[in-house]
Amino acid sequence: VCPSLERQDLVQDLVHSFLDISQEPRPLLLVVASGQDDGTAGWCRNQGIAVITSERPLAYAQAVNLGVRSLLEPPASGLGATISNEEVPSPPPPIRWILLLNNDILLQLGFWEGLEEMASLGYEIVGSKLLYPDGRIQHYGKWFTLDFYPFHVLRYQPADHPLAQDPRPFPDVTFACTAIRADIWTVLGGLDENYSNGFEDDDFCLRARERGAQIGVHPKMLAIHKEAQTSGLDHDNKALQWQRFRDTWVTSGRISWPLGVHIGWRFV
Repeated sequence: VCPSLERQDLVQDLVHSFLDISQEPRPLLLVVASGQDDGTAGWCRNQGIAVITSERPLAYAQAVNLGVRSLLEPPASGLGATISNEEVPSPPPPIRWILLLNNDILLQLGFWEGLEEMASLGYEIVGSKLLYPDGRIQHYGKWFTLDFYPFHVLRYQPADHPLAQDPRPFPDVTFACTAIRADIWTVLGGLDENYSNGFEDDDFCLRARERGAQIGVHPKMLAIHKEAQTSGLDHDNKALQWQRFRDTWVTSGRISWPLGVHIGWRFV
């Protein structure tokens, strides 16, 4: 499921990378195009890619939840969305995994192999090794500062950093490119739409951990991430979403140390 807000150029690059690494039977890719994004929707239809459209611009959580619902439940209208059975083919049940993709992601060869390995190890939420276009690490799992602000481990380190070569457990991962078991998604009811373009993934991972879900990252799940290409870096909104996350998890005492598996390099 890929939400997109008026960035056809990014969606085209994502789709090409998805097709390049996918073998038959090809996984279903669903684009949720919101706002005045007729170009993206039309291009996806011409390429045989499933698409949902919404004239109303949707926040990240709204767009993702709408897309996943269309796959797990009978198609229905909502939030001004236009959904067609022809546009959203019904995949054969049951759906085991949901892959969330930002539109500024470029998937790399070996991705599906990494997911299969993590599934065999019992992981239920699997994040990706994300690289900036210049080859430095953008994401290899997330940890929390002492006041529980989530941050990306190994950000700006070289791609061949020795601590980013093996599968590892983490308490949190970014949802820019993450696979989630469908049963976990259903139990948790998807993303919390009280968040608007910030901290939805951190909230989801912590809720999943409360139910005992295993979260990790696999280096073979490799992708290039251009980062913040659609919404940009809105620092005011980031502060607002952090306050919402802080009220829910920190001030309430719902999150506390020790948090997850202790790894000595968490502050690298």
